[in-house]
Amino acid sequence: MKRLLFALAAAALGLSACAGPQQYSAADDIHEFLIAVRDNDRALFNAHVDRPALSRQLEGRILKEIPDDPLMRGIGAFLAAPAANVATELIAQPRVFRAVAIYNGYDPAKPLPKKILIAQVLKNAGNGRVCIGDRKSPCTLVFARVGDIWRLSAFEGDLKDLRAS
Repeated sequence: MKRLLFALAAAALGLSACAGPQQYSAADDIHEFLIAVRDNDRALFNAHVDRPALSRQLEGRILKEIPDDPLMRGIGAFLAAPAANVATELIAQPRVFRAVAIYNGYDPAKPLPKKILIAQVLKNAGNGRVCIGDRKSPCTLVFARVGDIWRLSAFEGDLKDLRAS
């Protein structure tokens, strides 16, 4: 009995070294997000996307790209929020993120990774957020807890990778 308890404690300690409580908490919802992407399930996908946060993040990326010219800054500040809202509506679709997944090696014919594997690859992104990387970036899809659900709140990858499959 003592050996069994020791083995369980060692296994738990080993797993905890790979992923913390935040990652385990997020893994269930991220698994559902991946199911929505795989199945092109808009309702499930929408439940796992924080569109206002994604739009704000895209607006920030747009503002960073504006040349350092007062006139351009003024025009950019005026147009960045509406442009980010339109961009969010265009890219926040399961089929767009499926194309990103396929680009990064996901084979739709293969099963999705188990929740424990998802938890192990999640990284702490600061401010109570977690992220998953891709081939180009260690932190591409950023998830934050909104209420009881972890939702996609930012895309830190290359924007040109966001296209429908």
